[in-house]
Amino acid sequence: MQFLGFPRRCVSGVTRSALAWALALAVAGCELTEVTLAEPSDLVVAEVLIQHSDTGVHASALLYTTQGSKDPDRVRSARVVLTPEGGKPVHLPRVRHTVCLESMPREPVTEPACYASNTALAHVRPGQYVDLTITLPDGAEIRGSTRTIGDFEVAAKERMAKGPRGLPICYLPPQTTLALAWTRAAGAWGYVIESWIYGLPDALAPEGIAIDQDPLFLTGVSLSAADTTIVFPSQVGLAERLDEDAEVLLALQDGLPEGSSAIIYVVAADRNFVRWFRGASFNPAGTERISSLTGDGFGYFGATAIRGLSVTTVASPGVPSCIE
Repeated sequence: MQFLGFPRRCVSGVTRSALAWALALAVAGCELTEVTLAEPSDLVVAEVLIQHSDTGVHASALLYTTQGSKDPDRVRSARVVLTPEGGKPVHLPRVRHTVCLESMPREPVTEPACYASNTALAHVRPGQYVDLTITLPDGAEIRGSTRTIGDFEVAAKERMAKGPRGLPICYLPPQTTLALAWTRAAGAWGYVIESWIYGLPDALAPEGIAIDQDPLFLTGVSLSAADTTIVFPSQVGLAERLDEDAEVLLALQDGLPEGSSAIIYVVAADRNFVRWFRGASFNPAGTERISSLTGDGFGYFGATAIRGLSVTTVASPGVPSCIE
């Protein structure tokens, strides 16, 4: 996903701000007793994610060394293996590092290596345990495990039509908010809502509001595993409320303007993902992380699951209302 202003990428693999919502979880008071790790001077960092969506299962591993490493190139010849519970090991091939950066919320501090697969893990089910083993050229090993996020759905999906990108679509009357709800996902520690709002420059021009971003990317957050509702669009954009989009966000408090539309993703994330990103920028002594990996490196092996929908403010035959 892409950057807009301050660096922020999308969890959904499209465009997002995982760091912002993970930090929001921290501010909201998620209490953790684990000891955090300040980044050491010469270790390999592994950020590994397995992600379920309506289009399949994708796994990626971003490897890089800490700043000042004596051998930063050793991450480029690693062997990365995922082993699903009861299944055969799956080797992730090395690919362009930009593939990993599309689904990672933070740029690495040194030149990274990326290992990823879109098809070999298609048989991995929601709620299944997966083990990780990373072997470096010198024989060092990094290990971890996670459980994929359980299945969940956006409420009322079954009565929506099929829209762009194969996503469910419904009609949201202009200047009307949507109480977006979804079922609870087993294994999730929190949810991020990513939205791309299209057509705002033309729709807001009559009100004298200028905007040069089309689409406008905004995020929202549900602060616990049990919090499975958010009001769209008024409760998205929390991380952006102090920037130059403040006038636009104020205009969206009562709903989308006529002529605009949006694509919305709900992303559920496990505790390994949240624990790794929640501590960023809050330690005056330096960046701290809570690692879920063991062995000769640190980082996280996390899981996310994604569900999406589209809304339009233009009534069309065959597109049902979002509001019952």
